[in-house]
Amino acid sequence: MVSSSVSLRGINSISNNNQPLYVVDGTPIDNTDFNSSSTINGSAGKDIGNMIQDLNPDDIENISVLKGATAAALYGSRAANGVIMITTKRASKGDKVEISLNTGVDFENVIRLPKRQHLYGQGYSTNFQTQNINGKDYKIVDYASDESWGPKLDGTPVLQWYNLNPEDEANYLNPSPWLYPKNDVSYFFKTGIANTNNFAIAGNSGSTNYRFSYTNKNVTGTVPNSSLTRNAFNFSGGTQLGKLKITSNFNYIRNSSLGRPWTGASNRNIILEAFQWGGVQVDYKILENYKRADGTPLAWNRTGWQNTPTGEATRFIDNPYWSAYESYMEDSRDRFYGNIGAEYSVNSWLTVGAKVHGDIYSLQAQDRIAVYSRSTSQYEETNNKLNEYNYEFIATAKKNWDKFSLVAFAGGNIRDKNWQNNYAITQGGLTLPNYYNLKNANSVKIDNFKYHKRVASVFGSASFGYNDLLYLDATIRNDWSSTLPSSNWSYIYPSLAGSFVFSNLEPFKSLSWLSFGKLRLGWSDVGNDTDPYQLAKAYEAEQSYEGSPSYTLTPIKPNDELLPERTSSWETGANFQLFKNRLGFDITYYNNTTRNQILPVPVSSSFGYEYKMLNAGKMNNKGIEIVLNGTPIKSENFSWDASVNWAKNKNKVVKLDDQVNTLNLSNSLVQLVAREGESYGQFLGNDFVYAPDGQRIIQEDGTYMKTSQLVPLGSILPDFTFGIQNSFRYKNFNLGFLVSGRVGGKFFSQTYKVGMYSGILDKTADNNIRETGIVLDGVKGDVAFNSDGTYNVTNIQQNTTNITAQQWARNEYNGPTTFSIFDATFVKLREVTLGYNFKLANTKVIKNIGVNIYGRNLWNIYTKSKYIDPEFTSSGGNVQGIEGGNIPLPITYGFNLNLKF
Repeated sequence: MVSSSVSLRGINSISNNNQPLYVVDGTPIDNTDFNSSSTINGSAGKDIGNMIQDLNPDDIENISVLKGATAAALYGSRAANGVIMITTKRASKGDKVEISLNTGVDFENVIRLPKRQHLYGQGYSTNFQTQNINGKDYKIVDYASDESWGPKLDGTPVLQWYNLNPEDEANYLNPSPWLYPKNDVSYFFKTGIANTNNFAIAGNSGSTNYRFSYTNKNVTGTVPNSSLTRNAFNFSGGTQLGKLKITSNFNYIRNSSLGRPWTGASNRNIILEAFQWGGVQVDYKILENYKRADGTPLAWNRTGWQNTPTGEATRFIDNPYWSAYESYMEDSRDRFYGNIGAEYSVNSWLTVGAKVHGDIYSLQAQDRIAVYSRSTSQYEETNNKLNEYNYEFIATAKKNWDKFSLVAFAGGNIRDKNWQNNYAITQGGLTLPNYYNLKNANSVKIDNFKYHKRVASVFGSASFGYNDLLYLDATIRNDWSSTLPSSNWSYIYPSLAGSFVFSNLEPFKSLSWLSFGKLRLGWSDVGNDTDPYQLAKAYEAEQSYEGSPSYTLTPIKPNDELLPERTSSWETGANFQLFKNRLGFDITYYNNTTRNQILPVPVSSSFGYEYKMLNAGKMNNKGIEIVLNGTPIKSENFSWDASVNWAKNKNKVVKLDDQVNTLNLSNSLVQLVAREGESYGQFLGNDFVYAPDGQRIIQEDGTYMKTSQLVPLGSILPDFTFGIQNSFRYKNFNLGFLVSGRVGGKFFSQTYKVGMYSGILDKTADNNIRETGIVLDGVKGDVAFNSDGTYNVTNIQQNTTNITAQQWARNEYNGPTTFSIFDATFVKLREVTLGYNFKLANTKVIKNIGVNIYGRNLWNIYTKSKYIDPEFTSSGGNVQGIEGGNIPLPITYGFNLNLKF
């Protein structure tokens, strides 16, 4: 399970959450991303995923999406980015008992890996060294190197790393041919297998209904020593006691996982080990024997040929099997969420109700780097706990008078959220190998944080209708947030929307081709608060020094005059259904502006802080959404349903602060910023220097010149996205496929950047370049840089300088950043499904058997980037578009069997 990032209408907040609120049967669900800062920024770590992964697909009946800020009236400011409404399965009507069994198996394969060159092996030089060992001369490898600029893979007998192991008598000092391996890095990735079984029973008895579901899922991952086990329980029920109706929905999920893959720029990440740094001649099947009898690792990247502790030690890159089986992570999570409520019918048009919603979880993780690893050994424990309760009261009125109708509700909510983060990590290495305890080190760094937030709310909504023709909806909500100063902690946010169903007018009723037509217009203004403890100065406890307590100020200066953020939104649209609902068309235009954004703005360190919390940001999103759906063919035995959606969002950072026009989002691998006047998520880097006619300027050494200052290189946001879905039914067969894609936007690839430098990617050995060198396409000239970064190019002449392949490849690392910035455009065959339903009308036990086979992420129909799959994520947060060493999304295929009794 990896992180997912969902954005419905662009990026609204520069530093706060931009994901929609998930609501399951009325209960808001926490979707925190617990990934470390280094994981989020692509540096190193393990992707834990965000909390929405706890939802059980077997219990979901329906998913709907509420876009725009009008959803905030009922669910609060967290819904300003939209709401994903999830309804779970319930018992069907009628006095009966229904039982279902569902079992399925998924298979996953990682295949879209970058292409490696097969011609040259490990080393910095193209020549082997000769070493006399025990009176005999041997050709030896440059074992300590982690690049592939070495000798040609021509079969020369040489002592490879596994020929230096005295415990392997058959291969010890027995030279082996210098060739590209039979079992390259693809051997490391296994076929992942996931088995899911679900049992559900549901029924009605008089005025009582119930449903109970149990799901068990067991996953063996695509990398060695990785697995996940999940057990999920769901109960929903309700009973009618006269005018009183009682409902409940409870969910409990237990997750346990082992060996989440390393990611990012870590020397324990398989992508770094095989595609960023490394020797392409390494045979991964031989690597499976990853440690000696004394517990030390067998490393292909050893320090020297000598069988001494120093010579045998790992130089740069750990054996990936050592990383998988020795430096692994264990984590588990227990989660309970749900609600219980009562509703009383006062009369035929008025009901009052109360409901308590809860979301509770505890996440424990134990991570380690083993003794003898390249990095300093360590052990860490993490414990994250959350308890959130929402206490809700609501009164609902539904009334009709002749041609008029009213649906209204009013109520209140108290949201109480407590969360706690406990973290401890050893310092200075572990004392004893294979003993993972915080006491097994000279010192331990401990961090403990507790947070408490409360929001009280009152809200109301009224929907007026006239003659099924005109509708006017108005909402208002007032929040009081504990995270804002008392002078500003109350904020009101209203919305107003109207719709006109013109197809109900007499002139349009006579149009046989028009089934339905509606125009709509809406406006809203939503407030939002911030995290706790941003108002007053506070000290954080640090590790004691020589027995004396230590405290330090936080790096962010608090602000006791913070105002709530505001998001103003208006939208308009139209919906048409034509030809007896065989063709539908929906178009929406929206314009959202978020102002008074609560941001940590950089300040001079002379103030004792790195940042100050301010109301500083203003950002605008405007766009168009179009949905076209239809049924081209419909008959008794065959039907074809199709849907096309297209969305374009234009984002602009309008204003940051009078003192700051650029806010840094990430700078670990590449600089990603929010910058005034440009789209959010702008890459900054060195571009090529161009002649007046657009040709690239070549330096005196024959490599490309780069600009003297950082310049914008593109935004992570796409120009537009789209999806095409088709469903076919023939008698009891059904077939469906989904194609989706995005056009535009950029991403940065550390794998490409480093893979070029180290000589691993196939480009570094194409077209005999290592023998002949290359003359780069471009021109030479005299370049005069101005203080503002602009330049003038004169005395232009043709480039004739031949450079080595290594100079060329390393220029892509050290030269213009543009080399490693790629277009994120892609078109993918997202899913294909084929199913058959056996309807067994004459049997008393089994009523229906459904069989489905499916495949997901099957085909990259088109990608603008030819080396790195542009679809990846390192977190569910705002830092996107940075590929630091991500395992590509696997191809998934499987089958499912469903029995209904």
